[in-house]
Amino acid sequence: MLKATRNLFIGNLDHNVSEVELRRAFEKYGIIEEVVIKRPARGQGGAYAFLKFQNLDMAHRAKVAMSGRVVGRNPIKIGYGKANPSTRLWVGGLGPSTSLAALAREFDRFGSIRTIDYVKGDSFAYIQYEIVSKALFTDGFLTLCSVLVSVVCQWLALCSSRYSE
Repeated sequence: MLKATRNLFIGNLDHNVSEVELRRAFEKYGIIEEVVIKRPARGQGGAYAFLKFQNLDMAHRAKVAMSGRVVGRNPIKIGYGKANPSTRLWVGGLGPSTSLAALAREFDRFGSIRTIDYVKGDSFAYIQYEIVSKALFTDGFLTLCSVLVSVVCQWLALCSSRYSE
């Protein structure tokens, strides 16, 4: 299983799917920075694509909402793109009472925090650690301010030219 990234793999596409068609289907979930469509030779499998969203939250929402939906004539398959670890965590499912101080207290136990990107009231935050290995061990669920939250190490996707390897 691949770790969550801001890049989504979209499989089972019509061979003639267009970038415009993919953007139209997915743009309601967030800003799409890049679309790469791969079209194997006929008889070598169906077309597939990689969509690079501006952030992990946007990609996650698109993945959940669009899995199994029909784009063109086919129900699509969605997964996360290949990735390399980063020092950044995505924390989702935060409650309205979550504070920056509570995030700092809870996540400091996993290592030295460089920055926390959070706006009070948002349902997600990003936590940047000093060292990669500390962030890697944080995936899972934990309770923060009496709310069960999801924690995912944000992985950096490999550049699009490497997807075909």
